[in-house]
Amino acid sequence: MTLATHNEIKQTIKDDWAQFAENTYPHDLLNEFADSATPIYYSDIISEWQEMPSEFNDSWQELGTDGSASITVLMQMDLFNYYSHAYLVAYNELCDEMEPQDA
Repeated sequence: MTLATHNEIKQTIKDDWAQFAENTYPHDLLNEFADSATPIYYSDIISEWQEMPSEFNDSWQELGTDGSASITVLMQMDLFNYYSHAYLVAYNELCDEMEPQDA
């Protein structure tokens, strides 16, 4: 498995744009998308984490942990933070792009 690209993320949002148009809380929906994109298998977590931009390394510290989390769980949290950010950026771009069409 490889890290989803910006274009893939943007296309995923575009494909489900109706859900966003009907949703009062798009950020909740974006978090659901980010959660779905976050890998659950060790090999996928490690592979995607290695491809992830380094600015998200150790971003799990923002969420905190009870101290018993394994390294792969911490890596998974980093990936969730990456995907949350990536989906938000793509969503904001699409909102800007679609604004002229709605006017």
